[in-house]
Parts: sequence; structure tokens; C-alpha cells
Amino acid sequence: MRASPALTRTLAVVLLAGTVMLGLGAVVHPMLPSDPVAQLGVMAATPYWRAIHVLMIAGSGLIISGMWIRVYIDRSGLVALLVVALAIVAVGVAFNAWNVEFMAHDGSGDAGRFVAGDMSVVPQFALGHTGALGAARLGNVLVALGCLVLGFVEWRDPDRPVWIAGLAWLASVGGIVGVIAFDAGSRGALAAVALMSVWAAATAVLVLASPDPRPALVPSSIGRAG
Repeated sequence: MRASPALTRTLAVVLLAGTVMLGLGAVVHPMLPSDPVAQLGVMAATPYWRAIHVLMIAGSGLIISGMWIRVYIDRSGLVALLVVALAIVAVGVAFNAWNVEFMAHDGSGDAGRFVAGDMSVVPQFALGHTGALGAARLGNVLVALGCLVLGFVEWRDPDRPVWIAGLAWLASVGGIVGVIAFDAGSRGALAAVALMSVWAAATAVLVLASPDPRPALVPSSIGRAG
């Protein structure tokens, strides 16, 4: 089975849209203090709080869907390894989105009750937020590991520029440093997803800028049964 140019371009648009949505949400996201009470205050005072998190969740979903374009344009001969790498990255992005979903749903609700005078939500929010941040940290570890393998596949692909492998490896190294060196609530702890998004955007732009993206043959182990 071969992927048509229309399919590759569609996936590229989906991937690029996802990176823009996730990135825009991250840019306008207010900085949160470390204290749960102060966090709820900032959330309640941000009228677009839920909207930006819904935007980031949607962006994450589009990235997970669109990143599979890389399979269809692959010329490395390592498609099975590529599928494993992308699957790890996809699971990592999903875990990171778990934290975003918590803030969009539970966090927004807790902030509303807090500003109405219900102080009982503070420990409940603090506990839930700690768990969500743990999921995000795990997600960034997975993205960093997946990007390490992804960079190797990119480096072996003769149709891909060397710098695209560098972007994948940068996401891996930056993600590992972010998880180790930064507190779970810091933006630095989310470096893997942020830097992976740069690779994703570059991949999408390369496909869209190509006058005729050459589809790769899906290998028999994936495209054929029996």
C-alpha cells in the first residue's frame, strides 16, 4: 500500500496545526506560583483558562494523529523501529495531555469553587495536580526516549536533512535534562514535548514545501497480512 500525496499533505497539515495549537496554548498560559492557593487564584482570574487547555488538548491529539506521516515518507529501511519510536512518543504526548486535561476540567471547577469561598477544594486540587504533574513528567520521559530512537532513524534516512535528526536528538537530550533538573511544576520539565513539537513542525513544513512528496512503500510487515 502506498500513501498518496494527498494523504501525506493532509497529515502534514494536521501535524502542523497541532504544533501551532499546542504552542499557542503554551505561550499564553500564565505562570503559576508554587502554592496551591495562589494557583487557584491565578486560574480563577484567567477568563480563558479552560479555553487554552482545551486548545492544547486538541493540539496534542492532532500531533499524535499527524506524526504518523513520518512512516509514509520513510526511506531509512527501519520502519519497524520508526513505528516503535513514534508509538513511544505518542504515548508520552498523551500522558502530558493528561495533565492538561486535569487543569481544563478539574482545575477549572476547583478554581470556580475556590473563588466562591469553598476552601475545601484546596487539598483536593493539590493532590490531583500532583498526580497530573507526575503523569506529565512520565510523558516527557517517554517522549525523550522515543525521540532518541527517532533521531537515529532520521539520521539513517537519505531523504531527510541531517538537521532534522538533530532536532529529534535535541528533544531527547533537552527532555532528559528538563525532567532531571527542573521541578515537576516548571515549564522546563516539559522540554521534551516542547522540543519534539519543533521537530514535528519542521517535518510538516518539509512535506508541505516539497512540490511532490514521494510516498514510501509501507513494508510488508505493516502493510501486508500473512
